[in-house]
Amino acid sequence: MALNVWTVSSGITLGTYPEEIAVNILLPVTNDAGVTYSVISGKLPGGTRISGNHIVGNPYIIANNTTYSFCIRATRGSDISDRAFFLTIIGSNQPVFVDLPGSLPIGPAKQLYVLDSTHISYQIEAFDLNVAAGQTLTYFIASEDGALPKGVTLSPSGLLSGFIEPTVKITPKDGSGTYDESFFDRVAYDFANVPSDGFDSYKYDDVFFDFNLANAPPTTLNVNYQFRVTLTDGVNYAQRIFKIFVVGTDQFRADSTSFNGVADGFTSDATYLRAPVWITDPNLGSFRANNYITVPIALYDNLDVIFRLETTNEEVYAVTYQVSNTDNITGFTFQGNLTQNSAVVTNVTNISSLTVGQTITGFNIAQGTVISSKTSSTITLSIPALGNSPSTTLTAGGDELTVTNVKGTIQVGQYLTFDNYLDGATGTVYRIASVDNLNLNGAFRIKLYSLLEMNIPNGVPFYIGTLSNLPTGINFDPGTGDIYGQLPYQPAITTNYRFTITATRIGDNIEEYLNASKTFTMSILGNIDSVISWNTLPNLGTIPANYISTLAVNASTTVPNAVLIYQLVGGRLPPGLTLNLDGEIIGITNQYYNTFTKTPGLTSFDGGHLTLDQNTATIDRVFVATIEARDQFNYSAITQDFTITVTTPNAVAYSNIVARPFLKLDQRALWKSFINDSSIFTPSSIYRANDTSFGVQTDLTMLVYAGVQTKEAAAYVGAMGLNFKRKRFQFSKVEKAIAIDPNTGKSVYEAIYVQMIDPLEPNGKHLPISITSIPGLESDTITADNSINFFQQTIADLNTNSPFGGPDIPMLTVDSTGYEVSNPNPDTYFPNSITNWQTRLEGVGLTERNYLPLWMRSVPAGQKQQLGYTLSIPLCFCKPGTADNIILNIKYSNFDFKVLDYEIDRFIIDNVTGYQGDKYLVFRNDRITV
Repeated sequence: MALNVWTVSSGITLGTYPEEIAVNILLPVTNDAGVTYSVISGKLPGGTRISGNHIVGNPYIIANNTTYSFCIRATRGSDISDRAFFLTIIGSNQPVFVDLPGSLPIGPAKQLYVLDSTHISYQIEAFDLNVAAGQTLTYFIASEDGALPKGVTLSPSGLLSGFIEPTVKITPKDGSGTYDESFFDRVAYDFANVPSDGFDSYKYDDVFFDFNLANAPPTTLNVNYQFRVTLTDGVNYAQRIFKIFVVGTDQFRADSTSFNGVADGFTSDATYLRAPVWITDPNLGSFRANNYITVPIALYDNLDVIFRLETTNEEVYAVTYQVSNTDNITGFTFQGNLTQNSAVVTNVTNISSLTVGQTITGFNIAQGTVISSKTSSTITLSIPALGNSPSTTLTAGGDELTVTNVKGTIQVGQYLTFDNYLDGATGTVYRIASVDNLNLNGAFRIKLYSLLEMNIPNGVPFYIGTLSNLPTGINFDPGTGDIYGQLPYQPAITTNYRFTITATRIGDNIEEYLNASKTFTMSILGNIDSVISWNTLPNLGTIPANYISTLAVNASTTVPNAVLIYQLVGGRLPPGLTLNLDGEIIGITNQYYNTFTKTPGLTSFDGGHLTLDQNTATIDRVFVATIEARDQFNYSAITQDFTITVTTPNAVAYSNIVARPFLKLDQRALWKSFINDSSIFTPSSIYRANDTSFGVQTDLTMLVYAGVQTKEAAAYVGAMGLNFKRKRFQFSKVEKAIAIDPNTGKSVYEAIYVQMIDPLEPNGKHLPISITSIPGLESDTITADNSINFFQQTIADLNTNSPFGGPDIPMLTVDSTGYEVSNPNPDTYFPNSITNWQTRLEGVGLTERNYLPLWMRSVPAGQKQQLGYTLSIPLCFCKPGTADNIILNIKYSNFDFKVLDYEIDRFIIDNVTGYQGDKYLVFRNDRITV
């Protein structure tokens, strides 16, 4: 029933409003008590909603001047009434800064100041909800809009970076900085700071007794740089004034009186030390063996810096954390005679951490040893099943370390040391024997190959990694960080080295310091120049989900006769794809979770109908895989990040239906001998030899239907009720076809196949779906019985001359559609032909033509249309230009395909709803299918 609430007719314009300005639009309604309103088609402007009988919110748009059309339904009980409306939003398209105006938090700990002689890298953040597709925001400082500190630049992307140079250095010529003490404009301002505490401003014994000046001049002045940043999307712009407060190191001293107790923006973590910042690239390059080398290691500022070559590379960060009493302690040892399954141990190092009844693991004589008693320096152990054992050494504890706050993956074989991380630690290097995830506060227990040499307290941060090694003959200079020396002779291989250097800036007190570490790599080339380079671009392109992958990566090496091996060392490939050692990326990208292989699919919400950010955001559609190419001699290896974009062109799942014969044993042996003959199918000519979808095809698979909608098995069985019956096909001649990439027009591979003949379709002639009254065919009278079985068969009925056994005895059921109750002598028959098979299967659901093999969707040379579906059995897929030679090999092999009995009694479908993986669809055996 219509609801009388609207005061206007359909197609009403609500007006024009600017974006980002709050709106409160009253809908043209009256008598709307108890009425609710909802949008049933179209959409409101972004940022708005219906509240009561108003449209409210802060609208935003994608492009300037957008008109929205939508239909609002008024509802009261079961009564409804709809009206269409139009609302125009005028876009200002003005970008918006995220950073607040004023001093930027540009310090290393987000302080509102930064020391001079410091390297900075700070991103100014902004956004524009209305930026058009393809546009980018650009930052710049216009003329006369202020200045940045010397050495700092602003990139078009909004990144402030550079090394801040002190711009106002104080020299003796500048005097003490008091009023009128030097010429006008000599320095930026009067910098004198008169002490008020009565103490001098000089270090003890630095000047003679009673020496005094009214003030201590600083070495550099504080400067507050102010500048206006303009932000534009190419049409509109916004501006904001920022400041960078550059501070001299003199301010952060215990005797500084500059601020007289007023901290302003300074915080308790202020320090006069500047963290070292590296300049040198982590990849130092390649160097030839048997040569002198000197490689400088540089910082932005080397003042008061010493360098240290680390023992291990900083790959995994961890913090010590004791879980059990035997964790992180040195343990104890005992040398002596053990009698009556017990031992008394004295001089126990960590006796305070041991308790009576505690089980001690780690003994090299028995597990399950228990502390039976304990005094201030002695423990008595109960050792199971020991007996008398003279002169035995006990070792307990000391080889287990627990850690938490782990960043990275701890692996067996990695190394660690507490040198430079813990006061008093020795330079001992420990190797990891095993790793156990305790599932407790992120803790891991690490078993070491050797005993800890000291107790490790909780809360010690340290790094775990591979050993940090320099090449043989190379030295390290701790004063400059440089590496130098003479590389010795090296065989014809390339050796890669990885090492970590820590730069430490020390303050006036040796306990004051700041560290910065960096891991470097370098390659030493032997007599043979072993260089690998990628031939494949980093972007591998786009691949649709549920289609066979033909992607591959390829590299070249300068080593003669070398074979490259490819491995996935990081990132991930789309689900369902794997990387072969030869660089081929094989498989089918899963759009949905595969219950058969347990392979995950793409992330999907609401059946793929969820959109984010006006459908501009995607989830799990771009995959980055790090692939390593290495020669088989291990001379050298390189890695590269490759990107694969997955599209989902189909929201519907599709399946392929094929047929295979069940050959007799003698025929099977003949076929295997032929198809596995490498003199016929030359390995060097085969395309993707390790990919089951390509390479040499060994199973005589014939495609029946490509890309039929995936449904329950019953849907296919129902479609196969008529026109399907056991059938023989005949072999014809061997042909070839070329697969052409539709994007590049280049040949991808060549398919060699045997043309198959359906005896019911000679010369391409197709029979109708049904025929009536076949001349010369005598029909049997059909009778009904009470059996519900459509087939019945006993062992006595089997015909040993047939691979399938004898024919089934047909029985009728109530769902049989090929018979007529009024006609006991059937005169309608259903031809058992390939075309009729496809016609019946087409009725199951949708069809996706792109599931046809690429060679069937390519245009043969000299023709104007695609080859299309071809009744055939592929023998192999070979590289472009090699098919003719293989066809000649087949011809001269004198293999006779007619010795193979290609008879099929079932289909194989790769997926049905509720089941993923090959499934049989067996034919019926009735008297009306001919």
